[in-house]
Amino acid sequence: MPRSKSKDKEGVSKITIYKLNDDFSAEKQLSEYKNQKNGTLEGWNYKIFTRLKPNIPPSWKPLVKDLINDNDIPKNSYASLVFLFGKDGNNFALTSGYGYADVREFGVKDFGIDISCKSLDPNQLNHLYQKQPTGNVYGLSRSLRGKYMPTNDSVNQRSVLKALKGKIINQDLGVTMEGRTSLAVSGKKDLSDVVKLLDEILKIEKSDKLTVHIKGLDEVEKKLREELDKELIKKINSGQFDDVLFGYDDDLIFRNCEKLKVGKDDTQYLIDETQKVFSAAQKQNATNPASVTIVGYDEQDQEIFSKKLFDLIEGELDFKNDKYFRIDKKWYKTNTDYKNKIESDFKTIEKIESNYFKPWQKENGNFVDEGRFLNANIDSNKILAHTQKISQIEVADIIDKAKNYFVHVKKGRGAFLRNLFAQGYVSGSLFNGEDTFKKAAKDKFSIDVDKKFTVIFAIFPEDETKIDSIFTLFAKVDFLERCDSLKSMGFDVKYCLIANS
Repeated sequence: MPRSKSKDKEGVSKITIYKLNDDFSAEKQLSEYKNQKNGTLEGWNYKIFTRLKPNIPPSWKPLVKDLINDNDIPKNSYASLVFLFGKDGNNFALTSGYGYADVREFGVKDFGIDISCKSLDPNQLNHLYQKQPTGNVYGLSRSLRGKYMPTNDSVNQRSVLKALKGKIINQDLGVTMEGRTSLAVSGKKDLSDVVKLLDEILKIEKSDKLTVHIKGLDEVEKKLREELDKELIKKINSGQFDDVLFGYDDDLIFRNCEKLKVGKDDTQYLIDETQKVFSAAQKQNATNPASVTIVGYDEQDQEIFSKKLFDLIEGELDFKNDKYFRIDKKWYKTNTDYKNKIESDFKTIEKIESNYFKPWQKENGNFVDEGRFLNANIDSNKILAHTQKISQIEVADIIDKAKNYFVHVKKGRGAFLRNLFAQGYVSGSLFNGEDTFKKAAKDKFSIDVDKKFTVIFAIFPEDETKIDSIFTLFAKVDFLERCDSLKSMGFDVKYCLIANS
């Protein structure tokens, strides 16, 4: 039986396309390439650049260089292609080999994501790569099967979309598509098919219709990021650091980091003593405290990280009438839909009455420390747990055996509350996932570990009463992510605002 014409068709099985910004210069970026041909094809101006790098040893040469004669190690020839297309001010680069390495930094950010969100079948997604703006940003790579619908997943609504892949609704474009900054399309194509695809891309770009709805935050461009960094440095250096915190890898902090040291000062600080650390940095470098080095240590005094103060800071910043999040040294711009969704989700979390606790007491005109407050709230049902750690982790500050509550308490507000939410998440994940941790909790506190527990986040905001000042947008995002995670483990989650005396 003769093969079909489509299978006999010559072409490439996958192409990778970048949309180029105005900073790209072929003469500069492709100076080591040979300009093979220029011309016009169906309204597109094109230039073909190729580069050959012969006699390159294989990557595994270092493993065998002392065991095999150099002449017996094969050499490779790497051929790269950059195929430039231009029409009506739109410039694209089709790359192959290592051609992408010479154009990718000039690619329009998230171009591939934008096209994919307007082209993919939402029922046929097979991969999402996201970063979640919790306390720290971490990769969430998911292989998707079945009739997964992203609009039904609350994780997507509070995430930063970095890549997605799936089947294309319009099979004339190709079989599958993967969007990042680049756009990768599979399905055999010859040159005329590529030109048709570029024409379709121009049409898709002009359309506002999305086939895949994944709402989240957008990472800002380089120029704005530099402006935001300057604004933050200015605030730090002028002492305006009211609503920031030190961010690093959560598990590293709460499992290992016991103290901080600031610059050359041997004074030890706790990870949540933000203002003390800022003050110490200010003393060491009054003109630029943001540049002072902060070093974290574990309980054995082993150094676990060393960072500039500026690189540790996370939180939210109002700038030119917009709100931005700084997470893991990156900036993300919020938007109205995003904020409305966060506010809506936040209202679904149950709040317990403040009279569950006695008011936070004062002494000599100042609020007492957390330990004094906890001791004042212990009774026959509420047992003190924060002094009895398991593997250096607190199960909770207070365990209410009658109500099956794991209560975590913190004095503060805004971004600073991330430490509280992380404590609840870390202890909950250990209690849920490690039999030895659960058994130790049962033995130490005489609790029925087979009961369903509720995690209570108890917050004392001192004299602040406005909920939006206590739970800033940044704090709400982190709080909701932790709530979702804890609920997926089988916990209920509630919060409480502690009254002052």
